[in-house]
Amino acid sequence: FTGMFEPLLQSLGMGMDNDLENEISFGTFVSEYLEKGNVSQLIVTGKSRVTVKAKQQETPSRKDKHFTIGSVDAFEAQIDKVQNELNVPLAERVPI
Repeated sequence: FTGMFEPLLQSLGMGMDNDLENEISFGTFVSEYLEKGNVSQLIVTGKSRVTVKAKQQETPSRKDKHFTIGSVDAFEAQIDKVQNELNVPLAERVPI
């Protein structure tokens, strides 16, 4: 049934390979990316969404992941706290 409407959904940006597949939780971001040192950059857009740019791409087609935040200030404080707990040197902190 879905296959029948896939071309229409894709044209509307709502295909099966949509943005929801790339959404992660903050906890997943910390455990799967930050703790493993696999973050090259974090990009905040619209004051509530963070895009995770990974250092290593598992496959060439792998897309960036993203998660939602409440506020930029609270997010930056939370990232600082986590990186302090992980003893990440200041020179190696993830740019936001």
